[in-house]
Amino acid sequence: MRRCRRQSDRPDPQRAGRRRFRRRRHRRLALAHFQRRRLRDHDRGDRTRTIAVAGRPRAATGEGGAGGRALNIAFCVVAVSTERLDKFLADQLALSRTQAGRLIADKRVRARGKALRASAVLARGLEVTVELPPDAPPPRTYTPAHADLRFVYEDEHLAVLDKPAGLVVHPGPGHWNDTLVNVLVGRGTELSGGASAEAGRPGIVHRLDRDTSGLLVVAKSDLAHRRLAGAIERRQVKRVYAALVWGHLRKSPVDIEAPIARHPRERKRMTVADGGRHAVTHAAVVARFAHADLLRVRLGTGRTHQIRVHLAHIGCPIVGDREYTFGGSRRVTPSARNEAERLEALAPRQLLHAAALSLAHPVTGVPLALRSEWPDDLRPALAEAASDANLLAERNPGTLACAVEVDRVREILPRLPTTRIPGAPPVVAGLVNVRGTLVTVVEGWRALGQVPPSPPPGAAAGSPPSTPEAAAGSTIILEVEKGDADNGGKKLIGFIVDEVLDMLAGTDTTLEDRESLPGIDPVLVRAVGRRNGELFIVLDVPALLGPVLTT
Repeated sequence: MRRCRRQSDRPDPQRAGRRRFRRRRHRRLALAHFQRRRLRDHDRGDRTRTIAVAGRPRAATGEGGAGGRALNIAFCVVAVSTERLDKFLADQLALSRTQAGRLIADKRVRARGKALRASAVLARGLEVTVELPPDAPPPRTYTPAHADLRFVYEDEHLAVLDKPAGLVVHPGPGHWNDTLVNVLVGRGTELSGGASAEAGRPGIVHRLDRDTSGLLVVAKSDLAHRRLAGAIERRQVKRVYAALVWGHLRKSPVDIEAPIARHPRERKRMTVADGGRHAVTHAAVVARFAHADLLRVRLGTGRTHQIRVHLAHIGCPIVGDREYTFGGSRRVTPSARNEAERLEALAPRQLLHAAALSLAHPVTGVPLALRSEWPDDLRPALAEAASDANLLAERNPGTLACAVEVDRVREILPRLPTTRIPGAPPVVAGLVNVRGTLVTVVEGWRALGQVPPSPPPGAAAGSPPSTPEAAAGSTIILEVEKGDADNGGKKLIGFIVDEVLDMLAGTDTTLEDRESLPGIDPVLVRAVGRRNGELFIVLDVPALLGPVLTT
């Protein structure tokens, strides 16, 4: 610290790390690269100076102390340029980024009579005034806001809601009055306090990105908040997401373990970097389409943008992600670029949804297993990826709904033209070539002994389609165990269905206590479940398709 001769009346600078101004021993902040005299003494040389500045030599009576009025600090920028304003103030005034952002949001940082933005970069010679509030500010309040929210669970301790896309979770720069916290305040929901409330996040136990939809837990009491935060830290809360990504995983399942830190240049983005915070993500393929994979993703840790950053890091960025797509449809080979561009155009946001949440109630200990359906705004994109316009659509009345374990599903394709196998049983539709592998394809309705679907105009009932355009439905590629005669192992078999309805996170509680449905061979049924009030059967795949392998 250097004091000029003509500043002999200046008080001693405040020691580094002090954040408050006291009434009787009022000190000034030491601000690097600032000087009070603006640019009048630049002819004295190019030496960098560190000069203490403040609004005035002393605080007036009743100012600057606890319970007093605000204290003003004025300074002039000597450096050629600075970092963005919120970070610069945080560094120079020994504040947190949140505190600096609040000063800026409250319009307490001004230059030339106008309030500055958090992203502003200060130019050389600019005179800036900072108004520091009293040491003991009044309790923080939130402007009520209103929006439609759907709650999947709520009691006096916590609430679990299905957050819509586009809603920021808690107040921050650029979103002080239109967040989920503001909506909950407007609804009259009691929220927990504590450190999270002081940081502007009352009741928020974990977060979802603005454009990520799905299940989010909110704590109503301090006890519930502490126990939920502890359960998340101990990885006792299971959070499962559904994500549609570009390309295909090299193996499934895969564990992604890579440290995450803030991007060194683009501060709103995160990146994988040495020295970042430990982060683990678990991903597995649910369905494989032509240009994309549908993944089930489970969080091992909870870092900012973790799923998006990790999937992009392994070369499978989320479809529709504007920050971490790294090429998007341009990653696809030129011969299939048009299909990929159609998919990209149908993605209104990143195709990432918090689909399942499992935890023990923080107060009662009762297990909670909650689910959220794939959102409506993302259904067209998923249907395009699967090349099936009926994907996730409601099925026609009177048809049979079947389910198979997701671990057996290797790919979901549009119905492909088949090559007939001489002497094969009627249940076998023929062979298809799936990227160099010959796969036997079975007609689903024949295997289950059902009535054939309605044929297209001019075609005979039960006859195979003559052209790919005439083919309707989807082919599900299943992995089936071979018999002992083939020395064990597994084989791929295609199973033709009219349409793919849904992907369910089924548990034992969703299954009916019965062995089969009328008209279905009980040998082919593992269990019976219920979806939207309608029954479906869970197929015993080895019993259904094993005979085909033996022939």
